[in-house]
Amino acid sequence: MNFSNKSLARTLKEAGCQVFLNALCKIDGAKDLVLSKSILVQLDCICGMQKLRQNAVDKVFKLEPGPITSEIKNRVYVIRPSIEEIGLVAEQISTYLNQDDDRSEHIDTKFWIIFVPKSTYYCELALEEEGIYEYVSTLECPLGLIPLEYDLYSLEDETIFKTLFLNNDTTPLVDIVNSITQLQLLSGNIIDIHGQGKFAKIIADKLDQVNLTSGSKLFRSYQDQANADQKDTDRLSFGDSQTRTQYPVFNDLYLIDRDCDYASTLVSQLNYEGILDETFSICCNKLEFSSTEDGEKVTIKHSVSSDQDPIYRDIRDNHFSTVFSLLKTKNHEMKDKYSRSHGMNLSNLKNFVVNELKGLQVEFKCLALHISACEEIMKQRNRYDFGDQLRTEQNIIDGVDIKKCLEYITKMIVHQLNPHVPLRLLSLLSLTQGGLPPKDYRKFHSIYCENYGLFNNVTFHNLRKLGLVTEMNLSLNALTGGLLSYNSSEVSSLKIQPSMSSLSLASFTGAMSSLTERASGRVAAVVSSSVLPRRGSLSTMIKKFQLVPEVGDSGYNIRDPKDSAFVFGGAYIPLICQLVDNCVLTPKKKSNPINMSPIELMKLLPGPNFKRKQAFLNDFPQGTSHDTKNQNERSILVYFIGGVTFAEVTALRFLAKQRNVKIAIASTSITNGNKLIESLFPKE
Repeated sequence: MNFSNKSLARTLKEAGCQVFLNALCKIDGAKDLVLSKSILVQLDCICGMQKLRQNAVDKVFKLEPGPITSEIKNRVYVIRPSIEEIGLVAEQISTYLNQDDDRSEHIDTKFWIIFVPKSTYYCELALEEEGIYEYVSTLECPLGLIPLEYDLYSLEDETIFKTLFLNNDTTPLVDIVNSITQLQLLSGNIIDIHGQGKFAKIIADKLDQVNLTSGSKLFRSYQDQANADQKDTDRLSFGDSQTRTQYPVFNDLYLIDRDCDYASTLVSQLNYEGILDETFSICCNKLEFSSTEDGEKVTIKHSVSSDQDPIYRDIRDNHFSTVFSLLKTKNHEMKDKYSRSHGMNLSNLKNFVVNELKGLQVEFKCLALHISACEEIMKQRNRYDFGDQLRTEQNIIDGVDIKKCLEYITKMIVHQLNPHVPLRLLSLLSLTQGGLPPKDYRKFHSIYCENYGLFNNVTFHNLRKLGLVTEMNLSLNALTGGLLSYNSSEVSSLKIQPSMSSLSLASFTGAMSSLTERASGRVAAVVSSSVLPRRGSLSTMIKKFQLVPEVGDSGYNIRDPKDSAFVFGGAYIPLICQLVDNCVLTPKKKSNPINMSPIELMKLLPGPNFKRKQAFLNDFPQGTSHDTKNQNERSILVYFIGGVTFAEVTALRFLAKQRNVKIAIASTSITNGNKLIESLFPKE
């Protein structure tokens, strides 16, 4: 069953809006807002221009290079705590201050910076270095989780992944903890907490600290913040019994680090919502793409939310290959409704116009938009053989035809068809094979930099630092007691040269396949050491967690799937589904059950695994009762640290229907393979 708590989604949106309006109320008088691109779409999602107008906002500008023409006393910049955005702010303020030698004319103009979610020490240093520290006043505004759907909440901060996993900077963890705390204040305490990963464990520990050291004081601070400057009755009060639930909304919280399952971001998403995001990039439910109408290029902007787009609600979780037939069926149904109105009498026709006509017009408009979107997706995919890419992904996961996979990746790079796809495939290949042999690593490093620019030396450094594209450790002989030595009798017939570094991946894979099972026991004993970067290869995880579905002679049925692998065309089951299914829920009886205990399975994943009760003070405010005996249905909140893909969202919705539970998803952002790779490119 789908989790659909409209009240909680509405309350979260109102809470985020009020936090921002309260920050604005600290600035007296009329004001102009200058918003960074990411903040602009977030505020449009939770506030809207009408509420901003009611709080003395005159104009709203987008933060871009160049001066701003404004005659309002207060100029308020709302940005992320990033050096790049601070640089743009400093450029505009410096231009304004230096436009006339007589600075006395500018004394009345006040500059404000609201950092979302908060300022950092580096922000203050940057302001000082830019020479504008004395001219600006700073505020902080933690918006919290933004409801994108009734079952999907996001911080919409794409910088968190790079900050945590690449830079190993734990600063954003406080924001994640605060978002969970705010959610619990609105939805009730979550009793059981599960998790996998280094950052998940830190967050769980910090949650306990907040609960035990703050308790009711934290609740009262949120309540005071919510009621501050309350000027009208439609403002949200966190203590209002109508907005807070009598019983907890969620029974379980599952925290998972993004590095536990990179494969779900690297494999091509084939559910409609996922392929839309990979092609056009959806931000806060805002979709924007170019289409050709009557021979002219037009830009189409649309909000893809279930409330505003009934067509999208029905097709978003379906495999892309079935979408055209669904749109065709929808078109026939709507035409039938229109045709029935022709024979109506005056009274029925009036009722039709009042109750149905407007809805049908909206549906026709949405239908035309999604047909255009599908056409544009097909055009972009046809620029290179998308079918070959899918087959390559399938072969890499299955560990077959590695030579053809290498040839396809080389072709993609040499023809410069897409800068992201080759790196996604190389990352997937490296994860499944435990790295690339030095010869292949150097080859792809070289030809990629030759075709896409030498600055990509930094990109490969970042990929290696994350463990996505690494050199294979051919010194496994030291770890396995000589079992993998090429001088052994098992591989002597291959006549391999003594120098292992000259081996290509295609030839090396064949030699490794017969020895992997025998070596796995010895490798497991040292796999957590510093010699190997990860605790287990992706191929081992795929086998042990059964992440590749069983396919019969007739092939995988994407129209009537039996598992969540349909989001990747039957190639791969998202790991989170197996974790929730086997570790949080009571495992159901299977014809081919996982033959390892949950504890043994978790050792294959990076970082610690844990399951415990959250710690709370006994005097926590009434309305967050721990008693769940009146709840007849299980509700689980899965929180992704580092981003979630729409494929995983669809897969969890499918699992919820299968297991008759309610699953909601929270994340630091919505991500995909292109966004992940893009974040590793050096900034110009």
